[in-house]
Parts: sequence; C-alpha cells; structure tokens
Amino acid sequence: MNYNEKDRIIATTVHELKAQGIKGTNLDELVRKLGVSKKTIYHFFNTKEDLLVAAIDHEFKNNLFDLKIIAGMKMSRYEKLGSSLLLISQRLYEASYQVKKELSSHTLLHREFSKGVERVIDHLVATYFPGRAEEDRILLLSLIDVMIKGAIHEMGPTTEKHIREHVIPFYLQAWETREAVSRTGLATNNMRHV
Repeated sequence: MNYNEKDRIIATTVHELKAQGIKGTNLDELVRKLGVSKKTIYHFFNTKEDLLVAAIDHEFKNNLFDLKIIAGMKMSRYEKLGSSLLLISQRLYEASYQVKKELSSHTLLHREFSKGVERVIDHLVATYFPGRAEEDRILLLSLIDVMIKGAIHEMGPTTEKHIREHVIPFYLQAWETREAVSRTGLATNNMRHV
C-alpha cells in the first residue's frame, strides 16, 4: 500500500461526500468504487469519521491552493479579492445541501470545517489586508457566514447568483470605500500638521 492509494481514497471520499452527504457516504460504496478492501481503507483511517475529516481537510487545502493562485494573478487587489470570494461562494454552493446541513450535528466534522474556514480567512486577511487585520477579519467572517447560511438555506432561498451579484459586490464596495475614507482621513490629518 502506498500513499497514492491514500490520496485516491480521500479524493473518492470527497466526491462521495459532496454527492451523498455525511450519512450517505458509505464505506461499502467507497470499497466498490475504489476496488479496494475495507482493510485498505482502515489501514489509513481508523474510522469513517477520520476519513471524512481527512476529506474535509483535503478540500480546504485545495481551496487554499486555488486562492494562492488567484493572489498571484495580475489584477488589482480588489479584483483578486473578488475572484477569491466568488471561488469560495462557488465551492460552498457546489457541496450537497445534505452535507452542509449534516455538518452541524457532527462535532468533529464541524470543528474541522470551522478550522478550514479560519485558514481561508487567515489567508485572505494576510494577503489582502495586511496591517488592518481585526476589522477586516470581522467583515470576512460575516461575509462567509452569509455565504454559508445562504448555501444551507438558512436565509430563505438565497441563491449563489444573489451572493455573486449582490452580496460580494456590496462587501467589496464597503472595503474600497473604507480604504478611500481612511486614506482621505490620513491625508487630512497630515495636512493639519503642516
């Protein structure tokens, strides 16, 4: 057994998790799709829950990799931030409704998901708001909370299109306005000392 096998098990689990939800992700089905024995799965993971934690961690690592690619693109800071937020929204909405609803009842998986969200927010703050971390962290937390609640239908029928066309632009405009006001205020303060 090699670690490519482990990666293949995790990738298949991610696919099943997105399609079937937590309860619907069945080890027997994974064994059938992978063409391996349960013993092979248990060689790498002690429990189904350990496998699901690894799948969630894997997805967040992939998301961070993609966010780092966006950060390296030749666009303005707010264009890159907007693209990053659109990617996050897309990924939240593409997971099955079932898995998103089931997360809240699984303490360990919910904790892993929350840690992944924190890593994403840490990346966004460090990349796009260096030196202004706390206020922007709070805004990012509220925006991602809106995205998550929209994706699990806690806010009624909030569609990804609504998030993409209205909510994200609203937050981007708020950040740009706040930055412009901050620069203007700084310039005004500097003029007073002349």
